[in-house]
Amino acid sequence: LLRLSKINKIIFIHDLGFIKYPEMYANARKLIKQTEYSIKHANKLIVFSEYIKKEILYFFKTINPKKIYVVYPGLDHVNIPTAGLANYKAHKKQNQFPYFLYVGVLKRIKNCSALFSFFYDYVMWSKNYELKLLLIGRSDGSYLSELKKDFLYQRISDKIIFLHDLTDTDLINYYRNALLVLNFSLEEGFCFPVLEALTLEKNVIVNDLKLYDEFKPYYPKLIVYTSNKNTFKKILTIIDRAKSIKPVSNEYFRSKFTWDRFTQNIYQIMLKR
Repeated sequence: LLRLSKINKIIFIHDLGFIKYPEMYANARKLIKQTEYSIKHANKLIVFSEYIKKEILYFFKTINPKKIYVVYPGLDHVNIPTAGLANYKAHKKQNQFPYFLYVGVLKRIKNCSALFSFFYDYVMWSKNYELKLLLIGRSDGSYLSELKKDFLYQRISDKIIFLHDLTDTDLINYYRNALLVLNFSLEEGFCFPVLEALTLEKNVIVNDLKLYDEFKPYYPKLIVYTSNKNTFKKILTIIDRAKSIKPVSNEYFRSKFTWDRFTQNIYQIMLKR
């Protein structure tokens, strides 16, 4: 019925990974067909970054740019009262080992095997054999089983920990206690885990996605991975001088990345004719 109705149709598009990397998706053809139809018939498109807007304009040449709206989601949900100082210290006492952290769904497009490679190379280079790699998130189908067959995983399986179904408070504290947060996903539309960690003033290492150019001016702790030697030296500096980079004022986050502002922007878009 919605296809036949004359009411305004607004759709959200998070990313186009299934177009760029169809081999990573079991249902890529279906997703592409649905997206093509939705973009053609939607009155307005809402995306979470300028990067995805540009991607849509690249892959769908005939679309009118004026019907694409960029609305940043909120990040203020990470400042939850139950994750206060006392809770943070108790969590740190329970998890006394140092660790790098990945947060997100475990699936092919997230490039999790690259986390193993990076982690293994760093441990061998730094000789920090106490270090662990924590991956927090549910597996997409049988992907976790595939990951555990990875050659590097089998070499360092005693240093890798998988977790899921955490409370919001526990997740925030895992962010806060991590030495570093890692994400080497092949495609992202906004990447909540990376920006949540940065909002909590954690150092984050990512691969060279154009998306992150959008956020570099506001997050000095966002590090784009270049080479092992250069990045590993930065990591040592980060660990030795955890407070060497001054955090960005929270005033920016309050004004730009809030759920209140997100809701207001969506409402204003809905009112436009």
